[in-house]
Amino acid sequence: MMDSQDPSLPPAQEKPLRILVADDDRDAREALSEILKRNGYEIEVAADGSEAMAMIHGAAYDIVLTDLKMPGADGIEVLRAAAGKKNDCLVILVTGFASLETALQAIRHGAYDYLTKPFRMDELLLVVRNAAERVGLVRQNRRLMHELEAARRAFGQPASPRCRRSPTFSRRLV
Repeated sequence: MMDSQDPSLPPAQEKPLRILVADDDRDAREALSEILKRNGYEIEVAADGSEAMAMIHGAAYDIVLTDLKMPGADGIEVLRAAAGKKNDCLVILVTGFASLETALQAIRHGAYDYLTKPFRMDELLLVVRNAAERVGLVRQNRRLMHELEAARRAFGQPASPRCRRSPTFSRRLV
């Protein structure tokens, strides 16, 4: 019944999640990249914050895993660049210089999670899997909403009011 799919939506058969790993420590970057590749993710790497920001502006990533302290731009700047694209990209900050202040700053700017070095690889994989699950749920929700709207149009019903509140519901809240 619904033959055409909105091109802005991912295809029904999901492609691997794209993850950008940004870390100025080559050994850490390669280790993270390798373990994530072995777990089925599509990985790209950036050697510093400036390179990561350029890559974010040039492509869409599902998850950005970035070190907090890097030359060129720090992890918070990378986080802001990812958030500025408004493409549902989740950012995980990693740091060896953990403090309550940096953790709060990361959360305030919208970081999905915050890991302190040294961490175990199974801990990292758990955080990435949780982020991947969230990305999948957002995609599924978007696809289902699109299908619902297409079905409403097919039956001649108006589109659902996404931002409008029911006057009855609003009154009950007051």
